[in-house]
Amino acid sequence: MPTLNLGILAHVDAGKTSLTERLLHATGVVAELGSVDAGSTRTDTSPLERRRGITINAAVASLRLGDVTVNIVDTPGHPDFIAEVERSLGVLDGAVLVVSAVEGVQPQTRILMRALRRLHIPTLIVVNKIDRRGARAADLVPELAAKLAPDIVAMGSVRGLGTRAAEFVPFDAPGVEVVAEHDDGVLAGFLADRPVPADQLRGTLAALSRCGRAHPVFFGSAITGAGTDALLGGLPTLLPTAGDDEDAPLSGTVFTIARGTAGEKLAYVRLFAGRLRIRDRPTVGRSKNRITGVEVFDGGPPTRTDVLRAGQIGILRGLDDARIGDAVGAPRSGVAHHHFAPPTLETVIIPGIRPTVACCSPRSSGSPSRIR
Repeated sequence: MPTLNLGILAHVDAGKTSLTERLLHATGVVAELGSVDAGSTRTDTSPLERRRGITINAAVASLRLGDVTVNIVDTPGHPDFIAEVERSLGVLDGAVLVVSAVEGVQPQTRILMRALRRLHIPTLIVVNKIDRRGARAADLVPELAAKLAPDIVAMGSVRGLGTRAAEFVPFDAPGVEVVAEHDDGVLAGFLADRPVPADQLRGTLAALSRCGRAHPVFFGSAITGAGTDALLGGLPTLLPTAGDDEDAPLSGTVFTIARGTAGEKLAYVRLFAGRLRIRDRPTVGRSKNRITGVEVFDGGPPTRTDVLRAGQIGILRGLDDARIGDAVGAPRSGVAHHHFAPPTLETVIIPGIRPTVACCSPRSSGSPSRIR
C-alpha cells in the first residue's frame, strides 16, 4: 500500500495540532474531536504539552485516504524546539505548512519554508482560521508569494470570510498562470485566450506540486472543519508517496524517542530501504541491539506486526542504545544534518555544589569544626 509521510509545520499558534486533530476526525480515526485548550489532542501526549497547550515533541498519527496510508508527523511550532523540527524534516515525503489567516506570514513561517525549499520537500500551504474576525484570503495570496515562494497557486476562494459560516469554494481550473510558466501547451492556450481543459490543468499542477515546483494553497478552519474535505482530496494527488525498495540495503533513521508504560525505550524509525523483522540485529549508530517488538502506523493507532517495510514509519522496541538521529543500517548519502542556523544565544546550566561552611562548636575552645 502506498505511504505518504507528511509533516505538518507552522509558526506557534497557527493551528497545526488542531488541523491534525481535524484530519484524524474527518477520516474516522478518532470518534471525538480533541482540543488543544482542553489538553485532549492525540499528538500532544506529555503532561507538559497538555498543560501548556503547545507541542514540544514530534508525534506521529496515521490515517487512510483511499489506498494511501498517510502518516502525519506533528512538529513543534515554538522556535525553542526547532531542533525537534530539524530531526523530523529528513523523514518526510511532503509537508503542509499552516499559516494563520489573521496573522499571515510570521517569522517562524519563513524559516520553515526556507528549510523545506532547500531540502526540496514538496509543500502545500493551508491558510487556517478563516472563521476568525480579521481573517484574510485573496489578499493574503500575494503576501505568500512575496515572502514564502513565487509559485503559489490558490486552489479556491472563501465565502463568508471572518464568520463561523466561512467555507472554502474550490476552483474548477486553478493556477493557469503558474502552470503556463512550466507547460508550453498551457502557455500557448493562455496567450491565445483559449480555455485550457480542467483535467489537463489539474494533472500538470499535480505533477509540479509533487516535485516541489508549485505550492497549492488551501483555505479552511480546523475548528469548524471548513476546507477539510478539499485538503484531504488533494493530499494523495498533490504530494508524492514513499518509495518501497525492500530489496535494497537496509537504510533508515531514528527521528524521535519515547518511553513506554514500563519505561522502555521506543525508537521511532522511518525506513527508506530494506526491511526490519523481530529478532533482527541491525546496526543503529555504532551499536547493535536485537529488535524485540515492531509496531507500524497504518491508518490508525500503531499496530503490532512482524516486519517494518521500506517507506513506513514504525516503533521499534529493544534498541536500548539508540539515539535520536542515529542511522539504521547504511546512512543516507547527501543528506544535510543541520537545516537551521545555530541559535545566537545559549543557556548553560551548571549544577552547584553546596559549599563547606566553617563554624565554631559551642563546646570547643574556639577551634573551628566543618559541617556539610
